[in-house]
Amino acid sequence: MKEMRRASAGRRVARAAATGGGRTYRSQRPLAWYAMLVGIVILGTLTVVYSRYERQHAASKTAASTAPPTATDHWFAAIGFDLCGKMASNLPQNSNLAKVGIATIGNGVIQIAPGSAPKPAAFEGANATLGKFASSYPGMLLTATKLRLPGQRLYTNGDACGNKHGRLIVRVWKTFTLANSAGKIQSGDPRSIKLENGQLITVAFVPVGTTIPKPPALDITDLIKTITSASQSNGAPPTGLPGGTGSLPSGVPSPGGGLPSGTGGLPSGTGGLPSGVPSPYTGLPSSTGHPSGGAGGTHSLGAPAPGSSHSGNLQASSATSRSNLLTTGSL
Repeated sequence: MKEMRRASAGRRVARAAATGGGRTYRSQRPLAWYAMLVGIVILGTLTVVYSRYERQHAASKTAASTAPPTATDHWFAAIGFDLCGKMASNLPQNSNLAKVGIATIGNGVIQIAPGSAPKPAAFEGANATLGKFASSYPGMLLTATKLRLPGQRLYTNGDACGNKHGRLIVRVWKTFTLANSAGKIQSGDPRSIKLENGQLITVAFVPVGTTIPKPPALDITDLIKTITSASQSNGAPPTGLPGGTGSLPSGVPSPGGGLPSGTGGLPSGTGGLPSGVPSPYTGLPSSTGHPSGGAGGTHSLGAPAPGSSHSGNLQASSATSRSNLLTTGSL
């Protein structure tokens, strides 16, 4: 009997050894181990995908960050809002002016100055858009189909505009020197419109087919004055104006105060140097007068014009004096 028991126990031990343990052990699967393996695979896949994306888009990111306007640029554009055929009042100055790089100072002019913001990169390059201006202005809403100015009603595509249905339309003039007919209706989301120096923008909610005007004339005048003033304070024409010339458009005064080129810096027609500027001819004999002005026919300090009898006499006198000096050996 004892031998039978030993045999039975031996068989149970053998079966347990063959199956890798008892029922309790077999029911415990290493789930944590499998979960860790799956997590490693997923993390590795995501890392590879992200690295590939960064490598493919590195060039575009670099180009976007270096494209104007940069932190050193200071651009200006005029903006108006046409609501069902009536131009709205200018937006007041941004209440968060010190925190944003695209804002208005309350005269219908947008200043694009990324460097004035704590984080300039948020307003530089491709980020300098109409949408960025709208989102930076407290209380203003602009989407592809909606417009709301602070304290006013919400305009949504299809809303009544007189006896017709209105639609959000944006018209842009690349520079303020262009005629009204040169304005371009923008397609797509207006928030993506890139802001440019000297640009005119009218955001309108009007029936389709309505002629959209430029911003108010007073706003355009303020824009020209602002650009001119900025160029004079910098001592050079502003950069970034359309055409890539770096100069002011036709009709805008030069930051040099309107000085004609080639005159040696003297205002034309004044007959003398500006107040407080010493004469470069101090000490010349009074009998000879001052030399005539530079190129361009401008004559400073009342010098005689070339070809006049007085000029001819002066030249003849100078020639005679030089001849006498050579004869006496003074030269």
